[in-house]
Amino acid sequence: MFTQVITLFGLVILGALISIGARRADLQGIELWLPFGLLVSYAYSPLWGFLIAFLMLLISWIVFPYGLQYLALTSVLLIPTFAITKFFPVTEASFFTVAMGIVIAYNIISNAAYIVLGANIVRIIKFAAFSIAFNWTVMYYFGWTFIQWLV
Repeated sequence: MFTQVITLFGLVILGALISIGARRADLQGIELWLPFGLLVSYAYSPLWGFLIAFLMLLISWIVFPYGLQYLALTSVLLIPTFAITKFFPVTEASFFTVAMGIVIAYNIISNAAYIVLGANIVRIIKFAAFSIAFNWTVMYYFGWTFIQWLV
């Protein structure tokens, strides 16, 4: 259990550092909190998934702030995203499909909200494309194995 706790702590730090680096380079779409939050949500609980994801967001926002409305919107959207994992239990065979369904639904809802807030549509499209590709890679190659290791 100690190794898993250290791993979760490391995920938070790594996710925050990469997010900070991405913002400094004026990149959007580096969202380590979504796949790792989903993995932790399935391994432990939606609350733990939310906490891990929110800590990544909060640390990166404190170090390299951006619009508070985007932090608030993302934080609010995390709640149903991780809560839904309770309603869609997974097995090894169904994990990838269910996880990617959640990722795509999150991207549709969150990006529609960002458009309403006046975000740049071209950046949103790039963000969604990167997000889906990044999440696909994490979920396909590491997802189920990581969940099994955490449990």
